[in-house]
Amino acid sequence: MTPGCGLLVATATWIVAAARPAAAAPSDAGLLPALEVAGAPRAAGGAAGDAAAGARLVLSAVTEQRRLELARALDGLAAGWERRRNPLFVPLTDDDAGEVDKLLAAWLPPTTAALALTAGWWQSSDGDLAARPVARCAPGTRCVRPAVGFSKDPLERRLRFLAWPFGYAVVVRAASDTEATRIAERVRTADARDTRVALVLTGGDIHAPRSSPGTAAVIRAASRTATALRGRSSPAIALVEGIAAAGGARDSLPWLKLPPGAIVVVPRLGSLAEPAAFVAEVKSRLVAAAAGAKIEWLAAPAPP
Repeated sequence: MTPGCGLLVATATWIVAAARPAAAAPSDAGLLPALEVAGAPRAAGGAAGDAAAGARLVLSAVTEQRRLELARALDGLAAGWERRRNPLFVPLTDDDAGEVDKLLAAWLPPTTAALALTAGWWQSSDGDLAARPVARCAPGTRCVRPAVGFSKDPLERRLRFLAWPFGYAVVVRAASDTEATRIAERVRTADARDTRVALVLTGGDIHAPRSSPGTAAVIRAASRTATALRGRSSPAIALVEGIAAAGGARDSLPWLKLPPGAIVVVPRLGSLAEPAAFVAEVKSRLVAAAAGAKIEWLAAPAPP
């Protein structure tokens, strides 16, 4: 099982209410995809997500400085593990997996969110309800379109919670793609220590991420580290393997069509119980990053 999938399955068990009667499909005038009740159930636990595509999102959602720092740290660890191959080398510790787990602990919550987002299909653990993203709501289907706050329809809350990386995300729109890139980068730079935010992404980050020296360096370092740790396993090592494959990852979110200037802020799994606090943090960081520029709120799990 890939990192994050187990947490997603566990969280889905919180949804225990029976499926409600069909809700009227919302207007298709919305700017964002809708969530539709899916038909045939899949295997227990739903989709697992794409590790390489998830890692690509994670790398796109951080600053260049953080990418370079991770590359240097992974290179340092890989060099140490490579020295251990010398038969005359006596290691002080044999906990290779523990070292990489400690290094990547801060990267696991964003990875959980990214993996869940790339799944593109979300199902409750008991299989009584599944959601999929659609551009338009088909006639006669149960369907909701994320907006700011929740309506009185109980089905909306269930579907948005089930598809939490999208259904509980904050989506705002700046004046242009260039302005969105500027604001998103400033939001990332102001990352808080105990943040409720997992990912900050623009449309370009999601569908056509730009290459950078930091991205190339961290992919090389992850490949070197994955080779050095071959045969070992842990959530962090799985993340390293995903990063190593991120260079060849395809766009796994073709369904996530966004308007120009959009910024998507995905919550951490642990912050779903406090949507108002998550939105308050995002609002504070967006206001500071925008520096007076106009931002339109399109979706959020609570009013800003």
